[in-house]
Amino acid sequence: MEGGLGSTEIEACVEGLYGSEIFYVVKEVLGFILYMHNQIPAVLQDLEDEFDGLKERYKQMDLSHTNQGDQKNRNVSLQRKNNMRKTEMKSTIRRMEKLMNSITLLLSALQEAISETPNFHGVALVLGGSLARPQYVYEMMFSHFRHDDCNRKNNCKSKAAEVLSRKAVRTLISNGAGSSSNSGSTKLFMLIKCPCTLSLPMHFLPKRDFRYNKRVLPMKLQVNCKIVDEAVNDLHGTFSSANSIADDIICILHFSAFFNLQTSFSSSLVLSFQRSLERGFDNPCSGVQAISGRRRKRRKLSMPKLFFRFLHIVELFVSSIIHCLYGTYILSTAVASDLSQALFNGFGPNNTRTAVNPAELDGSVPPIVLVHGIFGFGKGRLGGLSYFAGAEKKDEHVLVPDLGSLTSVHDRARELFYYLKGGRVDYGEEHSRTFGHSQFGKIYEQGNYPIWDQHHPIHFVGHSAGVQVIRVLQQMLADKAFKGYENSSEDWILSLTSLSGALNGTTRTYFDGMQLENWKQMRSICLLQLLRVGAIFFDWLNLSWFKSYYNFGFDHFEMEWRKTGISGLIDLLLGNTGPFASGDWILPDLTIQGSIKLNLALRTFPNTYYFSYATKRTKSFMGITVPSSIFGVHPVLLIRALQMSLWQTPAELPLPYKGYKDEDWKDNDGALNTISMTHPRLPMEHPSHPVIDESECQPLQPGIWYYKIIEADHIFFIINRERAGVQFDLLYDGIFQRCRKLTFPNQNSS
Repeated sequence: MEGGLGSTEIEACVEGLYGSEIFYVVKEVLGFILYMHNQIPAVLQDLEDEFDGLKERYKQMDLSHTNQGDQKNRNVSLQRKNNMRKTEMKSTIRRMEKLMNSITLLLSALQEAISETPNFHGVALVLGGSLARPQYVYEMMFSHFRHDDCNRKNNCKSKAAEVLSRKAVRTLISNGAGSSSNSGSTKLFMLIKCPCTLSLPMHFLPKRDFRYNKRVLPMKLQVNCKIVDEAVNDLHGTFSSANSIADDIICILHFSAFFNLQTSFSSSLVLSFQRSLERGFDNPCSGVQAISGRRRKRRKLSMPKLFFRFLHIVELFVSSIIHCLYGTYILSTAVASDLSQALFNGFGPNNTRTAVNPAELDGSVPPIVLVHGIFGFGKGRLGGLSYFAGAEKKDEHVLVPDLGSLTSVHDRARELFYYLKGGRVDYGEEHSRTFGHSQFGKIYEQGNYPIWDQHHPIHFVGHSAGVQVIRVLQQMLADKAFKGYENSSEDWILSLTSLSGALNGTTRTYFDGMQLENWKQMRSICLLQLLRVGAIFFDWLNLSWFKSYYNFGFDHFEMEWRKTGISGLIDLLLGNTGPFASGDWILPDLTIQGSIKLNLALRTFPNTYYFSYATKRTKSFMGITVPSSIFGVHPVLLIRALQMSLWQTPAELPLPYKGYKDEDWKDNDGALNTISMTHPRLPMEHPSHPVIDESECQPLQPGIWYYKIIEADHIFFIINRERAGVQFDLLYDGIFQRCRKLTFPNQNSS
């Protein structure tokens, strides 16, 4: 991967790996890599299950149609509808069959290569336009290879192989595999490392020597077995240099299929995953040319399409005006508040207290940390305005950190740690290199809670995207990801309360402009493009007065005009550099696919208490989900609440995950889908318990998500206290009182 992902060793408690076991490990890693780089819609196992399920459902539908064909009084409209469903399902099966056949050919070639190789050393998976210009390189080395006997040829899924594949996938996740994927046509090359004396068919031999591009550093994964022959190890070596691979690789499986041709040539061109695969696999050498030809032969748009495009432009204009007016209102309120305060204080400096005095936080009472969501701000920003509408005044031991309002979940989690412990923010060397920003950021001279540890834990309350920030922070603490804090653990967090938390993503991101088929990219014309341009100019101009009021948090990308100049501004606007080019910002993390990727590495820990308040402002009316009250939804959320309640995944695009249903995602609060806010459920369900009567949940158990659904929109309990009225006090009083009861795990009696 460009920039390098590092080298990792994993061990298997076996004397050696059989060829069939190596095949299984490589197959699982290959499927995961293709999925994380947006080349296939799901991992291989899910694809196979979905394909088998489609065929089974089609067979049952065909059988049901045959049994009912003799009924004389059968409803004609129902029959026509079933026939249309059959035709659509059959077309989907055909498209998916092409994908599965191509993957089967690749795996068969890999299996043949492993079985025919007398001494298999390793494999390199290369993604890019050609071997001369690789973009992403993943290498796997195996220390001890054993040939399969007759009893093992069909038994590749051993316990050792399953353990190794899981370890390999976890390694890829922790090192950020796929985090900087780009859209466009991508070829896959598989390079087998084996002895040079091996005689292979001509079509397996490379056409030219292979050298890594100096800018591309491979992700190396060394698999060590329990008993390793030293002589074999000396012979094998590793892919340690850019030139060593050319001396040993004589076998290349050139599987140059175009896995992903979903390029954004124009806003009107929408290419489905399946159709792209058809074009790529039918003619892999001319896939791009075929698409370019289709561009030149544009069909005339029908009246309905023109009408819907007109509606899209109108909706974009109205949404932009509403959001700009609301942002102006918030800023003007803050400025007016500061001006009125200055009139009474003689125009003195802003003496707003930005943190609780550390002396007050002596550890006798665990503090409560309120973490804001997207576009949010902490204490000290926007004058005296409170993101949590003054809820922090309900307790003396409350902290409200100011984190980047648009920075990624990862970066905000790192900032939150150093805000509490103190020191200079370290975003991580590998992460910073991958996404092209400075490794170090803001300096906190004195931490707001420097004694934070397992004996002095913290209660966290997060709103919207702030919940995922807390979860990522807890996982980092468990993984000991902060240098100098090797004693960190997940038990530093006593409880986590989610308030309208973005635990599983939201369909709103697609209405705002993220592509459903490529969740890291934006559409050419959308609301987020306006936000992108505005944020770039905001950071490039670097006006200190404005930044003292509000900050998007991109200072570590160093986009200001003194460092980038005019040429740098042009690169930022063209999407060549910066957070929006690399995908290291908040919106990709809030898509359903981005949340699934994020949740793959996040756990629910057994000693932490988890609570969730999911909000909803929709109802079912004559079988249709609509906003429950026009006046009950904030104007800035009303349009999106209606759009999300009518959400339908385009039929030509793959589903975001296995088992997805549109109707599950219709209830929402104007920003997040209610199903996403209850508890982590993607890609796997975490332990949860719905709450109707809180008295029935006593005693509370750690490691379980207790969730409650309440009637409110997404910003009902923030910014403006008057909107929520008495419900505001009931909610926050309940949260704070519960936190005070959960002092330390060994002292809890309720």
